[in-house]
Amino acid sequence: MKVLLANKFLFNNGGAEAVLLQERMFLTSSGADVIDFAMQHERNIESRYANHFVSRQEYRTGGHLAKIKSALSLIHSREAVSKLASLIEETRPDLMHCHNIYHQLTPSIVGVAKSRGFRSC
Repeated sequence: MKVLLANKFLFNNGGAEAVLLQERMFLTSSGADVIDFAMQHERNIESRYANHFVSRQEYRTGGHLAKIKSALSLIHSREAVSKLASLIEETRPDLMHCHNIYHQLTPSIVGVAKSRGFRSC
């Protein structure tokens, strides 16, 4: 079984990521093929899918215009939609689990999954 795990970070950044990494380890040890989808970050664990990760987003820096643009990108990310669509086409997962997707990955990825046949994530 192929399971796509979507989470904004792929490193232990707190409780949510600790749970994700434990889930990832459990799935892998159970024989599942885990497909990662996250944001690019130097602290990420190694992933063969890193070329599909979205660009690193920082929301605390920049001027007013940058903050307005960042606010709009919290709802829909063209980059995340495009990269996830490509990853799904390339890997053909059986299941997708959206864990901690707000801000960097955005809820827009749920629509991509649904358009590719996933009923919910």
